[in-house]
Amino acid sequence: MHHEEALIKAFFEKTKRERYLEMVANPKKRVKFLRELYHFQSLDPRRCFAFPKGVHTAEKSRPS
Repeated sequence: MHHEEALIKAFFEKTKRERYLEMVANPKKRVKFLRELYHFQSLDPRRCFAFPKGVHTAEKSRPS
């Protein structure tokens, strides 16, 4: 499995996965997919979290 496929399957909403997997596989549509990534509108909200203010890495955001 390519890294892109694993990323899509792990972090994108189920309703968008198939469409994005097709886009990544097609060189002409891949560019459009990459442009859509900048907006992060299809990420699964269960997989997202905000870093506390002043924290810039995942390691620092974990409680001790």
